[in-house]
Amino acid sequence: MDECFSAAATIDSYSIEFICQKLNKERDLRNLVKKFKRYSASDVFRAQAGIYETTVRRLASENCFEWIEEILEHQKKFKDDVSKVNFNARLIRLYGQSRMFDCAKKVFDEMPERNCKITVRPLNALLSACLYARKYDEMEAIFKEMEMKWKVKPSVVSYNIMIEGFCKMGKVDSALALFDDMVRKSEVNPNLISFNTLLKRLYLDKRFGDGENMWKQMVKWNLIPNIISYNTRLDALVDEKKLDEARKLIDEMGQNGIKTDVITDIMFKTIKKQFCVLFCFRSSPELSIVAELK
Repeated sequence: MDECFSAAATIDSYSIEFICQKLNKERDLRNLVKKFKRYSASDVFRAQAGIYETTVRRLASENCFEWIEEILEHQKKFKDDVSKVNFNARLIRLYGQSRMFDCAKKVFDEMPERNCKITVRPLNALLSACLYARKYDEMEAIFKEMEMKWKVKPSVVSYNIMIEGFCKMGKVDSALALFDDMVRKSEVNPNLISFNTLLKRLYLDKRFGDGENMWKQMVKWNLIPNIISYNTRLDALVDEKKLDEARKLIDEMGQNGIKTDVITDIMFKTIKKQFCVLFCFRSSPELSIVAELK
């Protein structure tokens, strides 16, 4: 029997996991594209968002952008799916992650022609495509159009993409203003991603006081810091030589059950070295406390 299970109907008689594994193991990228297109005839296969992500990522890593376009444009022949909002959002997102903004925008622009309603999900996917491609002017224009043109209220995801974009541009004050607008005017609740993005930029820009105020706001919103939050603040405390506060933050991490990662481990070593320099001998009580944490 043909390895690609030639008829779409026969695909369903095989484990979809087996089919995805076969694609992931395919080393010849040209064959990968051919098989992907053939498997796409199955609605069961098209429901597997993960294999789309994996395949596009593999092709992008090899700069095979024409093949990405080939398999994604091929999806438009499946009328039932391509008229659905989420399927279009997936195509836009995949193009965006591959930094193929023009293709992502084309999918979005074609949605009304397919009688597909413009909602927050494809708009967010398009904003994300702008972010990946560093098309910040287009990103701002699309964000403004959300309510004015499409009558769609931005979600926390929309705001987070914009905040990250402003931070990448080095416009942290614009990011803070947008954060304030999100909370006060739009009444959209921030999430941990909102705070982590701003914390990273504020601390990176040596705006330690503003970073600390943002941390306090995060606590007021009853959001539990994750390893990204803690690493970001810990790095800032070490940079500011606030070693006692860094030690207390490490204690807090342990109390909250936060598992360390490679970045945390590097900062542990930095803190230990700085305690050694400050106190000159290893019997220092502060150094002992830090050492016990490992």
